[in-house]
Amino acid sequence: MKRRKFISIAAVGSAVIAIPTIGFSSNAFFKQAVTSIIHRELGYLKLDEQGVNKFVDDFTVETNSRSLSSSQKMKMKVGSEYLFPGSVDTTLVKDRIVTLFLLSSDFFINKMNEKRTVQYIGLFDSNKKPCTNPFSHLYYPQHHQTSV
Repeated sequence: MKRRKFISIAAVGSAVIAIPTIGFSSNAFFKQAVTSIIHRELGYLKLDEQGVNKFVDDFTVETNSRSLSSSQKMKMKVGSEYLFPGSVDTTLVKDRIVTLFLLSSDFFINKMNEKRTVQYIGLFDSNKKPCTNPFSHLYYPQHHQTSV
């Protein structure tokens, strides 16, 4: 009888752990979480909704193309940030998503103009465009002064 009780407790405990993991790893939850993080962190900007949705779709495809353990870790961290914002462990993931969205948009091309609607261009890939520096003097030549 004790063995049966142990097995049933172990089964319930496994279910309690597995069910949230399955929920966090679903693409629908992941997309909702990423969209929410972008809107929460970039609420001061005018964002093109279609562009945000396209970014989330591209980011989901990129995340799913990684190894299974890597994509599951990312989905768990994004889900944790969505449900429990401000955790130290998930701050880096949140910053990565926001940074990737801004680099994938025309925000820096338009000289960080907060009054313009931010349009998504395409998922940023540092291997294809490695030398971008949004704070370069080339973006702001009128403010650049040469020292003699």
